Amino acid sequence: TYAWMTLLENNGVINSLLRLVGLGPVRMINTQGAVVLGMIYNYLPFMILPLYTTISKLDGSLPEAAADLGASSWNVFRYVMFPLTIPAMISGVTMVFLPSMTNYVVLDMVYNSTYIMGSLMGSYFNMYDWHNGSMISIILLLIIFVLTWLTEHFYGKQGAESRGGGIW
Repeated sequence: TYAWMTLLENNGVINSLLRLVGLGPVRMINTQGAVVLGMIYNYLPFMILPLYTTISKLDGSLPEAAADLGASSWNVFRYVMFPLTIPAMISGVTMVFLPSMTNYVVLDMVYNSTYIMGSLMGSYFNMYDWHNGSMISIILLLIIFVLTWLTEHFYGKQGAESRGGGIW
């Protein structure tokens, strides 16, 4: 995040290069784009890692068999590879959503705003407004609980079906 701050600030590397080209300084540091860039940079590995491990463990003969049976590349992806990576996508989304909802460091550093509940909660606690900060943290806890429950509910059914247990 500090590196992105250095790159995006008004006298940063990117604006220095833009000045050399003649495009002038562009305001980048206190924008929503800077927040998106910082969050993607910080949390992209948490999404890629489960996908990579799942795809690397897939049997290579499955897409080959689908192609031998006449499936196009798109149909191999759509009907074979995509369904087999759904648990990894669910895991990745969970691993990204939970910490990003509580993250307020990136927002404070590159935007100085309260877009995410963690940042809003931190601002309440910094103002010694314990009641509202506690209420926001309880709401965040409930959202995380519901998301975790839905993930376990969906993944539990899918895991039972893949083991031959059915939905009951």
